[in-house]
Amino acid sequence: MSLSSSPKDDHVVCYRLSLSPDRVKLRLWEPAPLPNPQYSDNHPYLYAANWQFQHLSEAEAFLRNHLRANGAAEVPESEFPTEGKVTIPLLITWGLDKSLRHG
Repeated sequence: MSLSSSPKDDHVVCYRLSLSPDRVKLRLWEPAPLPNPQYSDNHPYLYAANWQFQHLSEAEAFLRNHLRANGAAEVPESEFPTEGKVTIPLLITWGLDKSLRHG
């Protein structure tokens, strides 16, 4: 899991685990690239999703599976920090050849 900044071609998936006595909330989002003045409806994220679980282990399993399915290589089995970001290389995520990328 990488907590460092990523190269511009990589994706970053952010998450937050919020614990309360009766549930665990998991929020996932992918930050948007730098604002584009061409579009007036820019948002700070490309997507954001929220889930609730009864147990931390269920939330961590969901998060781990989501990150792996999207190309993350180093994902802990348990004991995620309550907040973090994971760098996912573009070529792993989309399977694109470097010659197909736009510069």
